[in-house]
Amino acid sequence: MKKALIVAIASLSLLASCSTNKSSLGNYNLPTTNLKTPTKEGRACTNSSFFVADNDLSVETARQRADIKEIVAIEVEDVRYPFYFKRCVIVKGN
Repeated sequence: MKKALIVAIASLSLLASCSTNKSSLGNYNLPTTNLKTPTKEGRACTNSSFFVADNDLSVETARQRADIKEIVAIEVEDVRYPFYFKRCVIVKGN
């Protein structure tokens, strides 16, 4: 009984430390007039854990993956788990 309770508490504490955060990236000069509603979304992500690290994190890669000609917005999304971290650059545009 005590072992099951300890396992349940440990599992819940690991889940409680998971989080997702999305923010705007502000180092790019984007158009401020005649903004159109974005129709495409491209992502470039980097994933890391204890075993794997992948470093493909650029605005240009995200833009090319979605074939975006005009960028409307750039965001950064972070997803954190106890043994895994993922950061994505999200480019929205037309």
